[in-house]
Amino acid sequence: MRADSGIYPPNGAVGRERRLWYQVARLKISSGILEVCDLGFVPTSSFRFRVPNGSYVIEAKLINFAGSLCVSRVRACLSDIRPTLGRKRGNINVDFSAVAIGDFQSVRATLDQAEQQELNRQVRGYMVATSCKLRTVKVSARSIRLVVCRTAEGDGIYPVFSLYHRGRCVGLEMEFFRNGHVLPPSPIPTVEFRRVPLHLFKKPPKTT
Repeated sequence: MRADSGIYPPNGAVGRERRLWYQVARLKISSGILEVCDLGFVPTSSFRFRVPNGSYVIEAKLINFAGSLCVSRVRACLSDIRPTLGRKRGNINVDFSAVAIGDFQSVRATLDQAEQQELNRQVRGYMVATSCKLRTVKVSARSIRLVVCRTAEGDGIYPVFSLYHRGRCVGLEMEFFRNGHVLPPSPIPTVEFRRVPLHLFKKPPKTT
């Protein structure tokens, strides 16, 4: 069954997560800080991870509910490495049905308060327009790249983890489903199901 067929899984269906991570986009981190935040609070409120500067790959895992698909996890990791999932850093309270990932430290350093508010106004417009996708927002003379990802059933509380490689933090990961159910576990995990357009996702390159 195609993910965009318009057929939703039955209430109570338990999802089966696919093993592969699918590449969504690449982002450059130049401030040494990688961040994820609720879509309604870009760039003022976020989880911040001190990471090496460089190119970061944004990837998503998909989960299958009786033939329908949605994003089960999203992560941002330094390119060309295989990370290890680290400790839980905390939870994000999502009030705008999506999160944004990017180098928001650089944004805060170069945009004044009015420009940051304009950025947030534009980013909120992607709340109902994407599943997990790279976006470029133009504010004044600057183009800002970030990834917007819809979160499972939308509003909720989702855990955030560090990613490690050889003892240093190299990224972050968010979890939307666990053992085939939304978080927190629900007897009806598909109340408001988010479908995924598969053409947005690419199989990840092989890593060493």
